[in-house]
Amino acid sequence: MVASVGYFKYNVDASVIDVGEKASCGGVMRDGNGHWINEFTRKLGCCSLMIVEIWGLITALEHAWELNLKELWIETDSMVAANFMLHGIHSTHSYSGLLNYMVKL
Repeated sequence: MVASVGYFKYNVDASVIDVGEKASCGGVMRDGNGHWINEFTRKLGCCSLMIVEIWGLITALEHAWELNLKELWIETDSMVAANFMLHGIHSTHSYSGLLNYMVKL
């Protein structure tokens, strides 16, 4: 689905191979007409799939803010990561530091 006119959309995804040994995330940003705007890949090394999914969201936000784009949709296939981003988690959760970093963006 293409973002509405005036909005930008990042499609992000993550991958972990060999039980956490090779992890990376990437994304493609398009405008409301479906035209390419930006892309990224991020190599993360050894970590869990959930951490890679969260880093995909963080990296998409970092790139959008660098381009001063505030009208943004982010599409991810990770409902858990999306819910963490939208609703937050308890401060004692193991991902709380990473999510706090994302909120400060």
